[in-house]
Amino acid sequence: MSRYRYDWTLSKLHRFLSEGRGKGKGSEYRPWLTVYDLSSRGRATRVLGWKTNRIHHLMTENELLYFYLLEWNDEVLDIREQYPLLGLFEMQHILDTRLLKRLYNKKTGVPYVIITTFLITVSGVNGKHRYIARSIKDKSDFNKPIVQDLFEIQRRYWEANGIDWGVVIPELIPRVKAKNIEWLHPFRDLTKWGFDVDRVQRLSERFLYAFNEYEPVRDICMRFDFLNKLPKGTGLTIYKHLVANKQIRININSRITHTDLSVQELNHSTTEMGMENEKAYCEYAASIQRNE
Repeated sequence: MSRYRYDWTLSKLHRFLSEGRGKGKGSEYRPWLTVYDLSSRGRATRVLGWKTNRIHHLMTENELLYFYLLEWNDEVLDIREQYPLLGLFEMQHILDTRLLKRLYNKKTGVPYVIITTFLITVSGVNGKHRYIARSIKDKSDFNKPIVQDLFEIQRRYWEANGIDWGVVIPELIPRVKAKNIEWLHPFRDLTKWGFDVDRVQRLSERFLYAFNEYEPVRDICMRFDFLNKLPKGTGLTIYKHLVANKQIRININSRITHTDLSVQELNHSTTEMGMENEKAYCEYAASIQRNE
């Protein structure tokens, strides 16, 4: 979302700035808003990120699903959610009178801080990084004047900074893929589950040796637990770990939670159409009419 309805005062603005919110990169970044700051209309979630090794604050289920897509993308290097456009107040010349009014509370005059859902760092050519800004929004909200104005403010801000900005609508998020990544996400680093590094390596090597892509995943995991005298479910944990680290390649667009299927069957099952790359599902800004 671009701006939330919550109790906003000048003292809170000063506190957020003094706390360094919206500053830093990677593990040092602090989002402008956290799940503790407001009551979200959807599924507010805290997730430990693969790429940043810090807690991410996602305010809706759609933000969470898009976050998982970014986590899976090897070209994505850093993810900064709830990113504030703090430099906007020094760039007011890019806004007309109507848009300027959106930056201040009509009654109190307290400045609002406009937020873009994600600022994403992506690997580029010759080792150079590039940035992509994305806002998550329901298509049903597009006709609201305030939403149109906030879109236009963000579009002008990011354009002035030479950064590609777009709007992601839920209909263009490949939900099966995102849900698959959600299923795998906690298992990428098993040391957080109490496994030591050497044990993870030994069990992974054994699992890969025993792995057969033509056999149902469930059967492989059950036999692995039995033969290695492991607690029930260990094999499935190792399988998820290997898939999350892309040591076992699967069709991430098919429903991989069907462990009664083999990987070969999963790789040849029906996939979601038109969602093969980041461009396909994260560019919608071109269809948004610019405000006069």
